[in-house]
Amino acid sequence: LTTGVPYWDWTQELYDLPELVRENVLPNPSGGKNLDNPWYQGDVRVGDKVYHTTRAIDARLYQRVAAGEHTDLFEQVLNSFEYTSFCQFEVQFEVAHNYIHSLVGGRSQYSLSSLEYTVYDPIFFLHHSNVERLFQIYNEVQKYRGFG
Repeated sequence: LTTGVPYWDWTQELYDLPELVRENVLPNPSGGKNLDNPWYQGDVRVGDKVYHTTRAIDARLYQRVAAGEHTDLFEQVLNSFEYTSFCQFEVQFEVAHNYIHSLVGGRSQYSLSSLEYTVYDPIFFLHHSNVERLFQIYNEVQKYRGFG
């Protein structure tokens, strides 16, 4: 049995957020009433209050590039892969990782950009699945270089 984890490859040119997280309702496959989309937003309980996660997409997330060119996020990840030292790689890679948190969450308290509440937004898991995927690619590059 082979399974996979969904991820959001934000190194590619983007036109929108992943379909899974865009709409607050999903069509019911049985043809009945539409269903709430659990990937759309998360609930944050603070005391006896419930807040919903929010997104404030920065237009820079949807960078357009010419044919044969790469997005700034792609270039940041590629630059991080140049380092053979894990510490140097991690510092550079963190730039791209953190930038996504900022570009998606804006300044909202209950968003991807809030260290306290980032994990409540379901898009966090798609983002971090991609982080893990890229980290694994880096590990394979390191093996090829003879460091693994």
